[in-house]
Amino acid sequence: MHPLIRNWEGQFPDLSEIFQPEEFDWLLVQDKPDLDKNGKPILRRTTAVHRAARRSRPKIRKNIPKLFEIYKNVNYIDESGLTHFHVSCKYGYKDVVKEFLELRQDPNCLEQKSVDPPLHLALKHYHKDMVELLLRGGADANLANKDGLTPLHVISKLGHYYYCELVELFFKINNELNKLVKVNAQDKLGQTPLHFALSHYRISVAEFLLIKGADPNLPSNDGSTALHAICKTQNDGDLATILFNTAVGEIQKMKVDAKDKLGRTPLQWAVANLLSDVVDVLLENGADLSSFVFPTEDYFAVRYKPDCTLQKVVFRTMSIIEFLENKGYELDQTAALMIMKLFAKHGLIDELGDIDECLHSDEDFMSLAKEQMVSPSLSLYDFL
Repeated sequence: MHPLIRNWEGQFPDLSEIFQPEEFDWLLVQDKPDLDKNGKPILRRTTAVHRAARRSRPKIRKNIPKLFEIYKNVNYIDESGLTHFHVSCKYGYKDVVKEFLELRQDPNCLEQKSVDPPLHLALKHYHKDMVELLLRGGADANLANKDGLTPLHVISKLGHYYYCELVELFFKINNELNKLVKVNAQDKLGQTPLHFALSHYRISVAEFLLIKGADPNLPSNDGSTALHAICKTQNDGDLATILFNTAVGEIQKMKVDAKDKLGRTPLQWAVANLLSDVVDVLLENGADLSSFVFPTEDYFAVRYKPDCTLQKVVFRTMSIIEFLENKGYELDQTAALMIMKLFAKHGLIDELGDIDECLHSDEDFMSLAKEQMVSPSLSLYDFL
């Protein structure tokens, strides 16, 4: 405004005829809230704090603390349900949050279902001090958002830089407060924090949750256990090994052959996703082959794009066949033909109708097929 008025001649204009009430927010030094008939501030109002918080430019967001000086401790709520308290927790304005809590602000903001609870926001943005302040100020450690996600769900799927530090702090504070953390809480899809940790490859967090009593056999709505979660995602055998090694007692005893709602076991998913190391771990830990059915074409290796390398498709498939065969499984011709079609789809062999011609027209594959034994006396080449 200063460039506009510094050389102004005559009487200044009435700014109320130029600006909307909410536009005055940017010109204020001290806000005076509108009051209801009982003399209490009317909280439903979109302020400059809300607008700045939604902007992506850091230069704008860094001015938010100055805006709080204008609005003091009135917890305005915009049309989406976002409050000044939410903004403070999201961006780590600890002093502002302290003032709100001293004025008996509910740290859970229970009435605002359309946005995440303040504790979720503090966790997502890795404000450790804010997390502790909220928990000690009465925030519910098990409060779920609109999707059923608890704070522990949020921690369990965070980025690699979190590792186990935050989840340890979370349990430590709640233990000091004599508050129980529901380690097996399920979201609206039935997924537990352990499902999240495993699906997002958070090894340290998964191990910590198991130590704290997470149930690896608790199924989600689609019937997926912790082992299913591992076998449906792209990873090596480390997670499966940790799961078997860390789970203790009858409650955590792994149901290695559990079936999901599609009737599929973890082993079937591991084979379908060409997770050769995981297949090996499952077989070594007692996966049952007596009733094992090789994955069908509609979900076998569907995640692999046509430009995948020889190593990703052929070698993994061959390794899986070898692991299965070593445990007594015999590959039938239907499965063998499906595997051939997979190799053809990826351009690893010529897509020809005649298998004999196909085998002899691709020397690299022919060599691999001769080395890969389907049984002690039968190579994949001879079998096909």
